[in-house]
Amino acid sequence: MNRLFLLLSVIFSGSAFLNAQVISSGLYAYYPFNGNAEDEGPNSFDGVVGTATLTYDRFENANAAYYFDTAITDIITMDLPYSYDSFSVCFWINPGTWGRDPYHVPLPFDWRNTSSPKPLLEFHLDNTMSIYANLRDSDNSSGGMILTADSIATKTTWLHIAYVFKAPMMYLYINAALEDSMAYAMAPNWEFNKLSLGLNYWYLLNPSWNTKYEGDIDDIYIFNRPLTSLEVDTIYNETPAPSSVHIVDINSNSISVYPNPNDRNFTLDLAKLGAAGTFALSIIDIKGNIVYEQAIKDTKEPVALPGSIVSGNYILHIISKDKKVVVAKRIVVR
Repeated sequence: MNRLFLLLSVIFSGSAFLNAQVISSGLYAYYPFNGNAEDEGPNSFDGVVGTATLTYDRFENANAAYYFDTAITDIITMDLPYSYDSFSVCFWINPGTWGRDPYHVPLPFDWRNTSSPKPLLEFHLDNTMSIYANLRDSDNSSGGMILTADSIATKTTWLHIAYVFKAPMMYLYINAALEDSMAYAMAPNWEFNKLSLGLNYWYLLNPSWNTKYEGDIDDIYIFNRPLTSLEVDTIYNETPAPSSVHIVDINSNSISVYPNPNDRNFTLDLAKLGAAGTFALSIIDIKGNIVYEQAIKDTKEPVALPGSIVSGNYILHIISKDKKVVVAKRIVVR
């Protein structure tokens, strides 16, 4: 059994977040949202999270995407300066709302220069769930050049958007299929410096007649070069990398946890183990971090996890007095 205990400490339960293929050539910023809004690209343009909450990604990994509600504070912002002549942007959305009409629309992605009143690059969904991409020049002297997808977004269905600018052409891909392209009528003239997710200029201008984005967003890639259609397809077809950690239960039938799944409140029944007062419990997250500990005082021990523990999969360890893991059992917090 000691060998199993050691094995558990090495191959802790969980699902890997990292994707199998990350294109590094020209990568400028990358937000996989692996439990946070940090930039895992080369430049560390980390995001600042308001009240947006972590949620499940398209692979059903917990705490691996962000959800935006209707609250004005549900937003993520990044200081993201950029002035290259070409670029590519890719991301996933899982929308829960759409616009009331063609003009009052939610924008999950808004990249701007803070000295300009309007977004320089924005993506939005109109009242028919049509998908638009609009690119303006830096002085906002025009309404912009709009690409329109033929595909229609579906509520609560993940959808991949890729936008490629290769002077003078713009390209819009939906789920790796090219849906629209157009020559940009003006000379490239922009200097981005602020990216906002979940909230946009138009909503701040007049919340009464604009619509805030409600839904999920995940896996944002920004490149300082145009992607090829093959590269767009590669990103769209990313799969989770093989995990170095696996689900391992040890003596899990010797305890009961109910309810499981739970809402952070559950009862731990150790009647089969007996000897209350000689054990402690630890809750371990998918990264192997201890997020909660509690001494066990009764064979039926109530547990109330703090609100800081987000929804997801965890491992409950029962620890003996000599600091050995005698039970490991998966629990689910919803």
